[in-house]
Amino acid sequence: MRSLVLTLVLALPACAQWSGTEPVLNGVGIALVAEQPGKTDAERQRQAMEASKLLAYQELAQQLYGVTISGQSQLKGGQLSNESSLVRVQGVVKGAEVLRSYQLDGRYITELRLDTRRLADLKGDDEVPISTAHGPKARTIRGY
Repeated sequence: MRSLVLTLVLALPACAQWSGTEPVLNGVGIALVAEQPGKTDAERQRQAMEASKLLAYQELAQQLYGVTISGQSQLKGGQLSNESSLVRVQGVVKGAEVLRSYQLDGRYITELRLDTRRLADLKGDDEVPISTAHGPKARTIRGY
């Protein structure tokens, strides 16, 4: 049986990224407590808390830098047999503040705010506050 693999890689244009006109950006991360891999309820709650915070930071990074989307579709015998997508964001987010972090209906929710006017204050002599420097090793996060 013949198979055909189609791959699409798309970097969203700069217009989809932070335009610099919105002074305050918000990010919300939501993680299901029950979906966390911990052995006890306390471990799952702590992991959900961490996951929700990371997801909120990811949302801020998406607003600042945009995202890269990769998609793949596989056809076998003229029929779609497999389809997958991967979304990536990379960047450094500094100066964000946690507005609220709470549990509600089995979910842990973290709300962040980033006042982009503060970014110039965070800049050191040789440091750029918004950069695309490589961060730590990627981690799997279980959200909703």
